[in-house]
Amino acid sequence: YFGYNSFYDQLTPQPYDQFRFSRVHEPYLHAMMGTRYVLCTAEKKPTDPGAKVRLEVQGYTLFENAAYMGRLTLVHTLAGIVKGENQFITEAGRGFDFLKSAYIQETDTSRVKAFLSKTPVETSAINDRIYVITSSINRVAAVIQSPQPGVLVLNEWFIPAWRANVNGDSEGILRINQWQVGVPVRAGRNVVEFTYRPAVFWWLLILNRVTWILLAALVLARFVRLFFPFTLIRV
Repeated sequence: YFGYNSFYDQLTPQPYDQFRFSRVHEPYLHAMMGTRYVLCTAEKKPTDPGAKVRLEVQGYTLFENAAYMGRLTLVHTLAGIVKGENQFITEAGRGFDFLKSAYIQETDTSRVKAFLSKTPVETSAINDRIYVITSSINRVAAVIQSPQPGVLVLNEWFIPAWRANVNGDSEGILRINQWQVGVPVRAGRNVVEFTYRPAVFWWLLILNRVTWILLAALVLARFVRLFFPFTLIRV
């Protein structure tokens, strides 16, 4: 939303970093994060270039971004290396093809150098195939086929609680484009699975199981008392 305060935007709980991003108005970045439609007041326009007018109603204009990133994208080209958020916003704000290339963190350079080309790979994207097996809030699984190595980008907010498996083996996730999740994949066929499992999840799961066990024990004790009452024998 641009140009007016949204009741939804102000009250929906979200991570602080994600809230700060909602205040960033650099070109390309909202489309990169998956924004397809942008609603603006009459005097405002979306910062993403190429957006087209789709609807005008009651003084508002609905724009559609020409290009936006879906939930899974396979990239083969290195757009740049950054040290942090400010540098990324400065460099990415100039514009880059986020459907073919990606920015990585300086700390991940050695790990990613064999998977991303420094020069644009023009033809490989035509032969890339992504077959989604399942896609839910906390889990995404897909079969990836490509003649080139690359990085599979999951367009979800980067949180260390995301886990990745490639062909059944656990792989550490990458911070891609500052706010997205990624994992390197080799050329050929790969089965990739992303799951969101925060540390508190396991403690809550254990607490849930213990609670059910205690409830079952209480019900069983009540059942025994009702149908098999004990008689106290005094001598």
